[in-house]
Amino acid sequence: MQFGLEVVLCVLGRRQRVSFLEDRQGRPWTWVMGEHVDDKSVEQLLEEEAQEIARQQAELEAEELRYICGLQVSKKIIIILITDNEAYS
Repeated sequence: MQFGLEVVLCVLGRRQRVSFLEDRQGRPWTWVMGEHVDDKSVEQLLEEEAQEIARQQAELEAEELRYICGLQVSKKIIIILITDNEAYS
């Protein structure tokens, strides 16, 4: 198969380019979702996409929290070191 027909669409104010594969006879290659036993439903695809977005967001929030906690621990260590240093002076 090779790329053949190319279409440019305007979606939500952004230009999108779609290329269609062609079969051996040069016709656009297509399939219908849901006809194959292994095809997922639209609902399953949307649920998986939502779960992936949630996972990425949770990962980002955890990374930010680790950074903030690290700063707080570093600040406490500095205060302890300064306090200890003043006690020995």
